[in-house]
Amino acid sequence: MRAQQATGAARWALQVERVSKSFPGVRALHDVTLAVRPGEVHALLGENGAGKSTLIKIVTGAERPDAGSVLVGGAPLHPYSPRAAQRLGVRVLHQERQIAPDLSVAQNVLLDNLPRGRLGLVSQRSIVSRAQAELDRLGLDLDARAPATSLSPAEQQLVELARAVSRQASLVVMDEPTASLRRDEVRTLFEVIGNLRSTGTAVLYISHHLHEVFEIADTATVLRNGERVGELVVAETTQEEIVTLMFDRDVAHTRLPRRPRPAEQTVALSLRGACAPPRLQPVDLDVRHGEVLALCGTADSGTSELAELMAGVRAPAAGSVTVAGGSAVGRRTRAAGSGIGFVPADRKGSGLLLERAITENVVLGRLRGHARWWHWPAAVLRTARRALRRGGVRVDDPRRAVSTLSGGNQQRVVIARWLLADSGVLVLDQPTAGVDIAAKFEIYQQLLDLTAEGLAVVVVSSDYEEICCLADRVVVLRDGAVVGEVPGDGATPERLYQLEINMQSTGGVRA
Repeated sequence: MRAQQATGAARWALQVERVSKSFPGVRALHDVTLAVRPGEVHALLGENGAGKSTLIKIVTGAERPDAGSVLVGGAPLHPYSPRAAQRLGVRVLHQERQIAPDLSVAQNVLLDNLPRGRLGLVSQRSIVSRAQAELDRLGLDLDARAPATSLSPAEQQLVELARAVSRQASLVVMDEPTASLRRDEVRTLFEVIGNLRSTGTAVLYISHHLHEVFEIADTATVLRNGERVGELVVAETTQEEIVTLMFDRDVAHTRLPRRPRPAEQTVALSLRGACAPPRLQPVDLDVRHGEVLALCGTADSGTSELAELMAGVRAPAAGSVTVAGGSAVGRRTRAAGSGIGFVPADRKGSGLLLERAITENVVLGRLRGHARWWHWPAAVLRTARRALRRGGVRVDDPRRAVSTLSGGNQQRVVIARWLLADSGVLVLDQPTAGVDIAAKFEIYQQLLDLTAEGLAVVVVSSDYEEICCLADRVVVLRDGAVVGEVPGDGATPERLYQLEINMQSTGGVRA
């Protein structure tokens, strides 16, 4: 095991002993036991609804168990509160960003522990020097004086991690830490985790990406239906074994079968010389009805900018983007009006009104020009139910808040919105981020079914396996330029990686 072992008698960083928790009508956890050693990276796995979130809330003091106990470093967590957990050295890296954009990097790092002088005044010089020392200790190439708004999403994540460990953390809980990161950014995060491991800090790592687990974790605990169904030494198991434990069934990671497509795949969207400096160079590209076109590339490759041009979220600085029929797409064009739907990478921040009803979120794409129709709640509900059925959303009451749905169902709500708006082109950026494995394959099948109906689907993904399962055609970008195009049935992770990393940006080279 790669985790460093404490000398002498083993001392546990975290012990969860026979914990159970129920909510009205739901048994979230039943008799769950888990233990993490100092310096160990321990993965917590399970599909959405398995009980991971409830267990994390209990470990971090946000929820109190109905039965059982939690010990951190041998000391009982009491009372169950976030402050008590922090006193014992528990820190959390949330999936959603917790950055104060108006503050500096240094102020964000030390937000919970600002240094004060004799009179209780905050010393700005001390803030910068202490924060920079913490960043340097973790091997992070960041300037403590820089404003937080200047940081990339990956850098913001690393600042949050520096904040989490700045007060001698004994246990860091990471909840889907790579959900919005590119592959090279994930590499930086893993290097930081390695530094934490070497200092004896334990990491409880929650992820839906099994390849990450096999790269970074020592041990994995699997939950299913609120119960622990296995604890495995990662080096001694396989992905297939873990998936079987998670779902009690096999989930194949192979290219998915296609239904018959339209005989003539006409052009649905066309780009000619479209660019978005400084990130995206001029691109010539056609997207056809009835196909899944995947865009892949490393960080700063321009894939997200290209998707935004296609969806009309961003106007090209030069060149053109046109939909079938010749109408131009641009920043001032409403996506629904131009027949284009857009599912952003930040589903919760940009794609949904989390505290509003599922119904309201679905009909957002139809509000323009339907003011009279909108005043009939029964008609809205009937229309929303039809759209949800077509979108594959499983929900008992569409009038409840969309925040109560699983990640997979939330994503399908956004897709259902654009289906209701009669979109002919659907652009999705990181379509399965934060979605469990079974829900991923349901979304893949849904997208393939839509292409069989004639829709054009564009997917931006940093997941090679996802691309190889789903794509009919893969366009690879590097440094803002198209460096290769691969047919879907010839795409392999190794081939895409070689295109992303090793080919020169000559543009338009067909692999």
